Amino acid sequence: MWTRRPALAVVPAAELWDPHTHAAITEWLMRTGRESGSPLVLRLGLAQLTSWAVLSGGLGQAMAAIAEAEAIADAVGGPPVTYDRLQLAALRGRRQEALHLFESATEAAAVSGAGQLIATTHWAAAVLHNGLGEYPAALAAARQAVANGDLLREFLAGAAGSRQVGEGEGDPWTMSAGQGLLVGPPQGERP
Repeated sequence: MWTRRPALAVVPAAELWDPHTHAAITEWLMRTGRESGSPLVLRLGLAQLTSWAVLSGGLGQAMAAIAEAEAIADAVGGPPVTYDRLQLAALRGRRQEALHLFESATEAAAVSGAGQLIATTHWAAAVLHNGLGEYPAALAAARQAVANGDLLREFLAGAAGSRQVGEGEGDPWTMSAGQGLLVGPPQGERP
């Protein structure tokens, strides 16, 4: 099942801190993305690699994965995935870099209606402020991150409504990425 909808499997693996399952899914995404030539599958794999590298202290590996994902986005004319940069900046404690990213992500999310990006931005702000010892600001940002239930619901709604690998014409991940795996469904289309 997870090879047809890997995004649905990778979230529980990461949330449950199951490094073996998360690594297996990430490796599969990277290999499948490279072998099939699917930039979206590869970018999803790079996003997972970045996330795990950041959380396990591999900041150099995370920066390399972000750079590769951005190069792919530039090559195919796609939008960059902001989540990884938000996470990395927050965990590194780089206030100015993070605040700039938070502002641009919030503006982009307001235009696209991507509730998950807004929630993720608040989550990253909570992590940043907590790491800097700014606990009231961290608590306020954490409350905003979960206030609307967007943090996980938007992701799951997009992933559940996406086509499976191998369905449709062209790149089977196009619809998945456009309907939630990378940015979330348009505002107002909540389950």
